[in-house]
Amino acid sequence: MFNKKSYKTFAVFLSLFGIIVFFEIVFRAAALGRGLNVDFLRIALFSLAYSAFFTFILRFFKPRAAKALFLLIVIALNALYFSQTVYYLVMNNFYSLTVLRRVGHGFSFFDRIFMNLEPIQVLYFVPLLAFIGYLIFHKRLKTEWFDIRYDRLFVPFYVLGLAVLLMFVSVQTISSRPITEEQYDYNYSDNDLYDILYSPRLSIDRFGLMTYVNINIRNIVNPPSEEERMDDLVERFLSHQSEYEENEYTEDFEDKNFIFILAESLDTFAIDKHLTPNLYEMLDNSIVFDNFYAPPYYSYTADTEFMMHTSYYPSPDAEQNLTMADALDNHFPNTLPRLFKEQGYHTLAHHNYTDYFYPRGDFPLNTTGYDEYHHAIDLGLLPEDFVPGTTQDTEKTEEIDEFDHPWPSDKEMFEAAMPNVLEHERFFAYFLTVSGHLPYDDTHPISLKNLETVEEIFETEDVRFKENFEALPDNQQQAFLYFHAAHYEFDLALGYLLDKLEAEGQLDDTVIMVASDHFAYGLTQETIRNYDMDKNLEETLLNMHNVPMFMFNPSLERTHIDLTLSSVDVMPTLANMFGLDMDYTTAMGRDVFTPRKNAVLFVNSDFMTDRYFLDFDRKDYLGLRDEDVEKETVYAHYNRLIHRQQMSRYILNTDYFGRMSDDEDD
Repeated sequence: MFNKKSYKTFAVFLSLFGIIVFFEIVFRAAALGRGLNVDFLRIALFSLAYSAFFTFILRFFKPRAAKALFLLIVIALNALYFSQTVYYLVMNNFYSLTVLRRVGHGFSFFDRIFMNLEPIQVLYFVPLLAFIGYLIFHKRLKTEWFDIRYDRLFVPFYVLGLAVLLMFVSVQTISSRPITEEQYDYNYSDNDLYDILYSPRLSIDRFGLMTYVNINIRNIVNPPSEEERMDDLVERFLSHQSEYEENEYTEDFEDKNFIFILAESLDTFAIDKHLTPNLYEMLDNSIVFDNFYAPPYYSYTADTEFMMHTSYYPSPDAEQNLTMADALDNHFPNTLPRLFKEQGYHTLAHHNYTDYFYPRGDFPLNTTGYDEYHHAIDLGLLPEDFVPGTTQDTEKTEEIDEFDHPWPSDKEMFEAAMPNVLEHERFFAYFLTVSGHLPYDDTHPISLKNLETVEEIFETEDVRFKENFEALPDNQQQAFLYFHAAHYEFDLALGYLLDKLEAEGQLDDTVIMVASDHFAYGLTQETIRNYDMDKNLEETLLNMHNVPMFMFNPSLERTHIDLTLSSVDVMPTLANMFGLDMDYTTAMGRDVFTPRKNAVLFVNSDFMTDRYFLDFDRKDYLGLRDEDVEKETVYAHYNRLIHRQQMSRYILNTDYFGRMSDDEDD
C-alpha cells in the first residue's frame, strides 16, 4: 500500500512538524517565559496542519526545487520566530505583518536587537544548521528524501484534504466558554480571541505564533464586515457611556493658558534634583499623577499622541500599524485642540524633528485641528534640504550610517517657538520633544554635548539610585549616563521656558503639563529593573509603563494624585480641569477625578486599576491589591474592557462618526 515515495513524504511531513514544534517550544521559553501546558497540545495540532499545507506545496516540485523551497521555509520560519522574540523583548508587543511596510524605519534602531540577544535564542538556528548539514551529507546517505513529487492526479486533493481536516480539528478544540459568568450581549471567549485577535499575546500563548500569523493574514486579506450589526452595538455602547460629573477639580484652570509637553522617553528615574533641577523644582508647585501609565501600542510615541488627542485606542488593523496615518481623514467628536479653540484659544503644535517616522504634519493640522504646526525645519533647527539619514554637519556626512538621525535640541525648539506663542492673548501650545530619544551612546549629539556635565554630577553629587548605578556593569552605566545627558537638555528647555514666561509676565496665567510618551525602551528592561527602585516591578512588569506626568502652576501646592489613569484619559481629564465643552460619552477615556472604575488597558489586553490587575506575563495572571475584590469582578471588568477596545477599533476602522454625520446631512 505504501511505496518509497509515501515514506519519504511522511519523513518530510514529520521534519516540518518537528521544526515548527521546536520553534514554538523555543519561542515560548525565549519570548513568553512559558513552559509546556495543555494549550500546547492545541499548538501541536495546528502545527500538524501547517506541516501538511507545506508538504502539499512541496510535492509539486522536483527534488532539487523541493529542497530549495524547504530551505526557504526553514529560513522564513527562523526569521519569523527570531524577529518576533526580539521585537517582544524590545517593544512588549508582537508585530503584525502590516508593520513590515515600514521595515526601513526600524533599521534606525537596529542596535536594539543586539542589546536583547540571549543565549537561548541561538537555538532558533538549530533546524537551519541541521538542514544545511543534510544538504552537505545527503549524497553519502544515498537517500533522496525530496523525491516526493505527485505522480497521480488525485493525490494533491488527498494531501490538501488532510491539511484542512487537521486545521478544522484544531479550531474545534478552542473553547467557547465566556470570560465571565455575568450576562452581557458581548461575552468574549477564546473563540473570539481566534476570530478578532483582541490580544496578540494571549493568541500566541494559546494558539501558537504560526496561528497568530494565520489570523493576521486572514484579517488583512478578508477583514470582518458586519457593519449593520456593529453599528447597533456601537450605538448601544455609546448610550450606556457615563455622563460628565462635576468634581473638586472642575474648572480649576478655566481661562488659563496651557502648555502641554509630551516628553520623549521621560522616565521616573530621570527626575533628580541634580540631574534635572528645573523639573525637580517644578514638582513643588504641581499636581503630580503618581499612577499615570503610557501603555505602548503599535507605534509608541505616535500612538500616545493619538490617544491623548482623540481619547481613542489605536487600532490593530491600521495600515503599517500606524493609526495616526490610517485615521487622518476620520471625524472625531472631540479633539484636544478643537476643544480649546472653541473656548477662544489659539492652538499651536511643535516638534523638533521631521515627518520621517510619522505624518505629524497632517495629523495636527487636518485631523485634530491645530491652528499652526511647526516642525524642526520650520523652526530652523534643521536645514531646509535636510534628508533623514544624514547629519547637519556636511563634513561628516560620509561617516554617518544611512539610518542615523540627528536629534535637535529641546531648548532650541522652545527658544524658536515661544516668541510666536506669546504673541497670542490666549494660547494652547503643544510641544513634542525629541532630545531624549534613543540611542543612548556616542552617536547621540545632544547626549555628547551634555555628557561631561552629567559625569561630573554623578561624581560629585548624591544622585538618586547612585548605589544601584555603581553596581551596574560598565556598559550599562555608560548607557544611563547618555540617557541622563539627553534629558539634561530637556531640563534646560524647561528652565528656559519658565524664565521666558516669567519675563513676559505670563507664568502665573499659564499651566504647564509634562507627560512622558513611554518608558525608556532605549534601555533594556532588565537594566531598568536593576537601577530604578520606584516602579515596583516586583509586583508586575506592567509597572514598567508607570511614567511621569504632572501639571505645574506657581499658585499650586504639591499634590499627589494616586488614582490610576493612562494616555487615553488625558483629554477628558484636561477638559474637566479647563472647563472645556466636551462630549464625554463618545470618548474611550475618562476624567480621572470622576469616581468610576478607571482602568489602564494595555495592547495585549492586560489591564490595571487602583484595586487589581491582570498581567498575562505572570503565571497566575491576576493581582489583587484589595483582598475584598472577587475574581469574578475582575474578569467581568476585563470582559467590558475588551468590548470597549473592540468598539474603539470598529469606530476607527469604519470612521463611524464620519458616517453618522454624513447620514444626518443627507
